[in-house]
Amino acid sequence: LLSERPWVRLPPGTPDNARIARKRAIFVFYIQRKEFYKVKNKKVTSNIIMVVMAVVLIVVGVYSLMNASAYARNGVKTEAEITNIVISSSTDGNTNHTVTVEFQVDGKTYGGVLDTYDMSMHVGGKTTVYYMPNDPSDFHSARFNYLPCMACLIAAAVVVLIIAIPYVISRVREAKLDKYREEGTLVVARIAQIERKNTRVNNKTLATLVCMGRDRNEYTQKLLLDGGENYVVGDDIDVYVSANNPKKYIVDTEGYLEKQSARYTDDSQNQTNY
Repeated sequence: LLSERPWVRLPPGTPDNARIARKRAIFVFYIQRKEFYKVKNKKVTSNIIMVVMAVVLIVVGVYSLMNASAYARNGVKTEAEITNIVISSSTDGNTNHTVTVEFQVDGKTYGGVLDTYDMSMHVGGKTTVYYMPNDPSDFHSARFNYLPCMACLIAAAVVVLIIAIPYVISRVREAKLDKYREEGTLVVARIAQIERKNTRVNNKTLATLVCMGRDRNEYTQKLLLDGGENYVVGDDIDVYVSANNPKKYIVDTEGYLEKQSARYTDDSQNQTNY
């Protein structure tokens, strides 16, 4: 009963023992599903957090790289004197160094807190800075020693996005499919066309599955196809339409592929037995 969708209403005249078994199956089904979604939702939440953190890291990193590039491209290079270094400790035990510098532009002294520090710096020592010609008080250290690390972090964040985003999209689609299965309307459609694009994502081909329902409506679904997935034109496929909005639907590609895999397995076994 669990595999036969226990939430579907039984026809009139169904024996009482079957109705009791159905009620038990529904109870077990929802308990199992509740526990399953607890685990899955935690994974989805953790992946969403990873995606948000990766996006923030990319934005901050790109801004830092562009900012450094602007100083190097438009700024004037000069030598500054280190006038003070303040050492402090943060609450997490890290040691912070605040470096103050001064430099001369057209006989006028400018200075302030430097945006970087390294162990070679000392009071009275020299360091190189870039300042903006229209505003010498706007300056930046010429030691862009943080840029390689920032570039590596950006690359790592991009990798996280490439891995996590498809997973999150997949889980959101599963939740939507489950909702429409329970609350929506089942429409049996026929695969009419598979439109493959020249775009590839994660070594998969972007495609659009076009289906015609028995209700004479067209249903489409974006897909990422790998070598093992094969949609056959003319095959039936289930479409679940939202009960509240007929324009919202989802094509059950997962169910179709499972049925197709089972069919191929049966055909293979029959050929072996033959």
